[in-house]
Amino acid sequence: MTVIILSSTDGMKTPYDQWFLNTKDDAILFCPKEKEYTFNKNNFLMIESFENYLNNVNVEIKAIQLSKLYNITHVLSISEYDVKRSARLREILNLPGQSLISAEAYRNKVLMKQLLYGTAVNIPQFEKVISKKQVENFVSQNNYPVVLKPIYGSGSTHVFIAKNQHDIDSFFEEHKTIDDFEVEEFINGEMYHVDGLVHNNEVLLSYVSKYYNGCLEFQKKQPLSSYMIEENNEINLTLKHKTEIVIDTLPSFTNGSFHAEYFITNNHKVYLCEIGSRTGGGEVGNAIYHSTHIQLNKESLCLQVDETHVRDIQQQPIKKYSGFVLLPPQSGIFKGIKKDLDYEWIVKIKNIAKENKVYNDAQLSVDHIISILIEGNNENELISRINIVNDWYRKNVIWAPL
Repeated sequence: MTVIILSSTDGMKTPYDQWFLNTKDDAILFCPKEKEYTFNKNNFLMIESFENYLNNVNVEIKAIQLSKLYNITHVLSISEYDVKRSARLREILNLPGQSLISAEAYRNKVLMKQLLYGTAVNIPQFEKVISKKQVENFVSQNNYPVVLKPIYGSGSTHVFIAKNQHDIDSFFEEHKTIDDFEVEEFINGEMYHVDGLVHNNEVLLSYVSKYYNGCLEFQKKQPLSSYMIEENNEINLTLKHKTEIVIDTLPSFTNGSFHAEYFITNNHKVYLCEIGSRTGGGEVGNAIYHSTHIQLNKESLCLQVDETHVRDIQQQPIKKYSGFVLLPPQSGIFKGIKKDLDYEWIVKIKNIAKENKVYNDAQLSVDHIISILIEGNNENELISRINIVNDWYRKNVIWAPL
């Protein structure tokens, strides 16, 4: 058995050689050239790195060439950007795993909503963007604000909220190519996410969390925060049930992890924002691991390779709830930190900022210079601690203007 792992992520985030016992003999790793150094080449059968990894057709060509030399049994991936490519290679090489149509449904936000239209899961009104006039007609039917976003986007990048005609005009001035955008009704509500594992297209386990503020707060230079909600919260069961319907409706997703996002309005109406067939970004996976000792990325890969691995996985009760805060860069020069953040409820702090380095504002919701993993006994405790972290950030992280 030989597996090909497509990895747009680095070795620190995805230590495959720690998750699998025999990567030295059985695993061929494909990764971006600039991330090759984060993996130990001695721990893999082979590492193939590529310039312009995401758009380089040599990735597919090399995989096909290697399939003639090795008994390739699986093509694995856990990143949003590798989902469709790995599915395409499975179809070419006739290998098991998530199909191309399933991968497309979990990546293409228009197709996703089309397939869910008319089910028990509410979705915003939407259309694929064809022209400015069409968007204006959509507004006349649904009113402002509306959301314009990439069909294949992630991390809330290039998401644009239009509140008036001027915003529509600005969007079309900035985007000469609109083929890959959708327009949808703006849902005014609080945002939640459900993360878990799927086995044979059925939810094996799942955990529900709430974004402290929306995923678009990075556009206002605000931190992105999330915390797990308590198991006795009725929203927990509601969102888990909705997620089961979504996964049952979309084209079969055999084995792996998922990340679903929902809006809940003031009148308690639940809308699906989107779902991906991969683990959530930021510190989502680490938060769940701290509370449950379930590493979603690792278990996703194990399920993709060996379905019998399901015997070793089950929903774990939560003794301590977890959350995280991602502190974004600002446009300016990072000058350091006045006072360290030091509390017993902080599980982990990772600071990747470099003093006197020039930074730009965050471009993605998960862009950050400092990530902080926290724990608490309940939701209120986590909210209070997120507030403490945010206050510390405002007072102690020093920026100088350019």
